[in-house]
Amino acid sequence: MRIVVNKSRSEVALKRQVHADDWNEAKGLARPKNDELKQLNSHLEQLRGMMAGYYHDLQLQKKVITAEVLKNLFAGVKDSEHTLNTIVEYHNATMKNILAAGTMK
Repeated sequence: MRIVVNKSRSEVALKRQVHADDWNEAKGLARPKNDELKQLNSHLEQLRGMMAGYYHDLQLQKKVITAEVLKNLFAGVKDSEHTLNTIVEYHNATMKNILAAGTMK
């Protein structure tokens, strides 16, 4: 599956194969000759809907949308968000025993 956002793209392997003669490149779907190909088309349509949902959710949250962000959402990879406050708290906790009290002020 290829994800394209603003000319940047990312690809995800779906672990499905289809013979080139059975693929309709214009539609991006398999030619529904048998039940297996119909099932594949149904799966592809579900994935398209899922990706559209992720895209819409990111728009509502006013987040930056890239192909890589959509790929990570699909793969279940959590994107950690750090604020300046959390970084300062982390720094203070890890450096508490290393730095002098005056420096930590």
